[in-house]
Amino acid sequence: MSDEKSTDNIARGMAIVSLLVAIVSVAVPYIQQRSHFQILQNEELAVNLNPSTDGPLRFTEYSFGPMGHVIQIPWQLTLSNTGNQNLSITKYSITAGVSPDSIDYSGMDGGMYYPDQKRIELPYTLAPGESRSFVVLVGILVPPEVHELLLSVEGSNLSTVSDASMVLAAQGIDLFGNEVNYQEFGDGNYLRTIKNKDDKSPTYWYQAVSGKGNVFMTSTTAYVWPK
Repeated sequence: MSDEKSTDNIARGMAIVSLLVAIVSVAVPYIQQRSHFQILQNEELAVNLNPSTDGPLRFTEYSFGPMGHVIQIPWQLTLSNTGNQNLSITKYSITAGVSPDSIDYSGMDGGMYYPDQKRIELPYTLAPGESRSFVVLVGILVPPEVHELLLSVEGSNLSTVSDASMVLAAQGIDLFGNEVNYQEFGDGNYLRTIKNKDDKSPTYWYQAVSGKGNVFMTSTTAYVWPK
């Protein structure tokens, strides 16, 4: 009798083990497939903002008294969809400060454009693996003395950021009010230096928001100093 009971228990145990094996054999592929599906559905966007860009600068009507005036300058923005699905950008923001949204003021966002200066209408969709470069006009707050100096220059000599930078450098200053050491050596040669410990330019942030509500961001400064 005991032998029959023992045999019955063994059979039941083997049945349970077989059932567990069957469940695992079904569950594991399902979990793997679901995980793979979720990976494919994840949005991934690489964002790069390049301040070393030349182009037309734009004077604005935004004035903050002794704090300065807003002048918008072009920076190159590169967006790369590194995910496996279309990614739609529905809105973006440009702010400044030690963290995103720390500082915001009128005229900081001058718009997002194609390289041919045509304004971009959102939403904008990037296909998987697609990378595009744009231009964003970043409104920087220049000190009153810098603004007055630029306004005193003939327009034809002040069409681009590099033109403005050279005009200011000759006066020992830059767009942000940093002290500049400037020397000319003839034949158009010059030397311009700025000490990073005196850098008054803030950190700027670009944030892009997808149709799914995901936020992608990057930050940079006008001068990218080595760490």
